[in-house]
Amino acid sequence: MSLTQRLFGLMALAFVPAGLVLLVFSSDLKTARDREVFEAAVLQTQRATSEMERLVESMRTLLIAISTAPIVRDFNEPACEAYLNALANRLPHLSIIAVLDPHGDARCLNKPGARKMNYADRHYFQEALRTGDFVVGVFTQSRLEPERRVLPFALPIRDAAGTVTGVVALGLDLAFLNEVVGRWSLPAGGGLTIADREGVILARNPRPDDFVGQRIPEPYLRWVTGSEPGTAEIMSQDGTRRIQSYKPATVSPVGLYVSSGLSAVTVYEALADARRRGFYALAAAAVAAFGVVLLVAQVSIRRPVQDLVQLADAWRRGDPVGQPASQTAAEFATIAAALNRMGEGLRKQQAELVESGERLRTMVRRAPVALMLHAEDGEILEISESWFRRSGYAVGAVGSASEWFRQALAGSGGEHDPAVVFPSEGREREVTTPSGETRYWEFATVALGSLSDGRALRLTAASDVTERHRAAQHQDLMVRELNHRVKNTLAVVQSIASQTIRPDGDPADMVVRFTERVSALSRTQDLLTQRQWSSIRLEDLLVAELTHLGLGDQVSLNGPDVEVPAELAVSTGLIVHELATNAAKYGAMSVPGGRVAVSWRLQAGEETTTVDLTWEETGGPAVTAPSRRGFGSRLIGQVSRSMGEGNLTFDSSGVVFSLRFNVPAKMLLEEPDPEVSTDRSRGFKIRT
Repeated sequence: MSLTQRLFGLMALAFVPAGLVLLVFSSDLKTARDREVFEAAVLQTQRATSEMERLVESMRTLLIAISTAPIVRDFNEPACEAYLNALANRLPHLSIIAVLDPHGDARCLNKPGARKMNYADRHYFQEALRTGDFVVGVFTQSRLEPERRVLPFALPIRDAAGTVTGVVALGLDLAFLNEVVGRWSLPAGGGLTIADREGVILARNPRPDDFVGQRIPEPYLRWVTGSEPGTAEIMSQDGTRRIQSYKPATVSPVGLYVSSGLSAVTVYEALADARRRGFYALAAAAVAAFGVVLLVAQVSIRRPVQDLVQLADAWRRGDPVGQPASQTAAEFATIAAALNRMGEGLRKQQAELVESGERLRTMVRRAPVALMLHAEDGEILEISESWFRRSGYAVGAVGSASEWFRQALAGSGGEHDPAVVFPSEGREREVTTPSGETRYWEFATVALGSLSDGRALRLTAASDVTERHRAAQHQDLMVRELNHRVKNTLAVVQSIASQTIRPDGDPADMVVRFTERVSALSRTQDLLTQRQWSSIRLEDLLVAELTHLGLGDQVSLNGPDVEVPAELAVSTGLIVHELATNAAKYGAMSVPGGRVAVSWRLQAGEETTTVDLTWEETGGPAVTAPSRRGFGSRLIGQVSRSMGEGNLTFDSSGVVFSLRFNVPAKMLLEEPDPEVSTDRSRGFKIRT
């Protein structure tokens, strides 16, 4: 906010008390006027109520006179009708006068010759009989003259003993009532309403034709049936806002509702004029005061301030002109001197910043590590030569950080914002070298303040963590593979246990068998571990299982050099263990002259190689098929089916087992020279 604006603000504050006084004064006037207006509305309603009381009382007096006439009491119809007709001629505002017997039949009317009807259904007749007293009726359409609307009054007829013998009723013509109400003097915009106890309007001033016969709006019916008079400011049915005073129909005269109102616009017009004149006077004074303040500010403040601004701009351009000559006021001269001192200090600081910036650029450029000095929008201010050397890009090949991102981080999914790629806490990203090699860099950025144009200055360091990343990937792969192998091994052990331990078996024998089979599994696991669970030579697998039983020249191995995948090696080892154990206990290996020949042949394909393995025993005891299948037979059959195709036969000359399974084509190693036999079986006889 400028100094001139502050002066205007002070001037405005000075006028606040005057405005508050004017508001309080206007509020007091409004309160006093409200009291006067409400009192005037109440007085107007009271006057109308008094007129209606006189009207009702005159109707009551007339009915008393008629009901006590002998010709009426005796129902002397000719004389009664003449009497009523003469009376109606003198009182033209009465549309009908009727004498009714207790059954509601008209015995005489003020209209000789008129058809006599029954009025037992009329509320005023019923209420007069029920209460035995004077009754003020409600808005009624005349039965004899339907075009006429009347307000009925009724009084019981009593004989000399006081017994009710009939009812005399008369109808006040509402046209006459509205003529009387229309002659009452009302202020401009005022209104007067007369209604029955059900809220139906009987007379109204102004515009009676628009409202007579209509019901008072629902929100205001509670005024009709209330017990106390009251006042309120409302929007009338004719669209005029009025200060309204009302008398309920339950208050004398009972049966009639009276309300009158004064136009709010009219009664408050003088007050509004006075309020406007006060505010206009206050506004005129404020405008004059603001004009004076503006003139003083222009001469005494704005020009000296402009001189100070020019001095500051000169220092910014680097060509200060000293203290302005127009600064005659001591306060502004002091400010000018302070600006000069500040300018000299800033000049020295600027020089130091330039020198410091050059040192920073030199340090970044010659740094042995990859460093980049850049602005927040990606503009490179300086970059180390090692950055380009390590990323494979030539010095000067990229002009901005964003351009380097687009080339080196092509696989980042379009994420090239320096603030995202270079986070403050470090982030590992893929970097693609010009040769297409993918490397992994870790970035970390620190803020170094701001540049002269307001942009944030950042220093980013990068390190090549490719080897660490690949080692982590390899370790993760090994952990997953180990988890898979352990699960498989445990599953095999569980299967061996379930097949070995039987309810009817010898516990000691079951322990020995279980231990031997787990040991066979362990030997295969050792071979796979030495080869990092990739694959093992079939011949090494056979030698490991047969050597464990201490068999020598009784076994011959014959077949080309081939490797077995890890998932098949475990199964093959279990089968060979079962065959060798059975041969050593019951078969060819149980006698000195027995022999076992293990041979395998290969059928090479494009993707897989088929291995046909044969185990054949000769020279042993006579062989007969077992009466029931033991664990060994069941294990051999189950594992064979999981690998491929297997067949176990019990010839009289010895056991013969054949197995066919597939291995990947790459498992077929270079076949050895058929003329050369290399002993890899530690004393086993090998035929090639």
